[in-house]
Amino acid sequence: MRTRDFSKDCFFRALVSLCADYSYEEIQTSQICKEAGFNRSTFYRAYKTKDDILRQRADALLQQYREHCLKEKYNDYQKSRYLFSFYREHSEMLLLMYRAHLFDELRKMGVENFPENTEKEYGDYEKTFLINGYLGVLVRWIEGGMKESDDYMAQCVSSLCSMRKA
Repeated sequence: MRTRDFSKDCFFRALVSLCADYSYEEIQTSQICKEAGFNRSTFYRAYKTKDDILRQRADALLQQYREHCLKEKYNDYQKSRYLFSFYREHSEMLLLMYRAHLFDELRKMGVENFPENTEKEYGDYEKTFLINGYLGVLVRWIEGGMKESDDYMAQCVSSLCSMRKA
C-alpha cells in the first residue's frame, strides 16, 4: 500500500474509532491526527476537513462498486445483491456519513455514479428516486443490524422497484 493510501486509511480508522466515544461534531482534526499517529501537516496534505475523509472514502468505494459491476456485467438484480453485500462490508462508512449529515453528498455521488449500462433508461427524477430509495433502505438495514441476507434485501428492493411500474 502506498504511503499516502496508508495514511488515509489510518485517518479513516481513527475517525471511526473516535466516533465510538464522541459525536462526529465533537471530533477535532488534532484528535484524528493523534489517534492515527500522524501530524497535522500529513492530514492537510490529503484533506481540508474531516468531512473530506468520508467524502473521499465514499467516492473510492462507489467507484470500486461500479467497476466491479461493470467487470462482472451484472444485471439489475445482481447489482442490488452485490450492493447489499458491499455495504455489509463497508457499513461503518455509510453510517458515519449519515451521522455526519453528509448523506446528501452520498446521494449526489450515487446520481453521478449511476450505471450507464442499466437494463432500462432512467431519467434524472427516476435516478433520484432510486438512489434515495436504495440509500434509505440501506441505512434502515444497517441500523437494524443487517439481519436480513443480501439476497433477501435484493429481492425486497426488486419487488419495490417493480411496484413503481404498475
